[in-house]
Amino acid sequence: MDNIATLTIKLSNPNLSISDKLKAICRTIKYVVPNANRVSLWAFNDSFDKIFCLMSQDNSLKFQFGQQLHKTDFAPYFNFILNDRVLNASDARNHPVTSCFTTRYFEPLNIYSLLDLIFHHNFAPVGIICCEHLDEPIEWQEQDIVALQRIASITTLFFAKEIKCVSCNEDEIIATLTNECS
Repeated sequence: MDNIATLTIKLSNPNLSISDKLKAICRTIKYVVPNANRVSLWAFNDSFDKIFCLMSQDNSLKFQFGQQLHKTDFAPYFNFILNDRVLNASDARNHPVTSCFTTRYFEPLNIYSLLDLIFHHNFAPVGIICCEHLDEPIEWQEQDIVALQRIASITTLFFAKEIKCVSCNEDEIIATLTNECS
């Protein structure tokens, strides 16, 4: 069974915790997009002026969550990502949409390339799947985008409603993830 089929089974399992589903998505992304050193899942707030990191996994295979990014700080990115489904920024530090992240996000985390894709619930954006490459810029491949589109479709089908519900209450999701990850 391939990784995407395995992910589909996990996300459709009502007994699997939110945290385990988020981790399964991150692990699958890291497997199917091999140049992604960091992968993360973000949820929009109701007014689409903030995103909240639901889960992030780096090359050390450690999971983190809770970071927030605000439209007031990163307006070009928010304006683009809400209108376009895919953001392919191989040279993210110099890309017109993502250069706003350079000083406060890319440089501290050593990020050079970014590949983001939106997932939806009821045709409205719910969250972002984010792939980042560290140390040097790379060209994302078409198969990377296709793989993310498949994962976004599965996430939308089986899990976006849960993400939408929990993203409405950041305190609740922090408590849930803290309990499930400890």
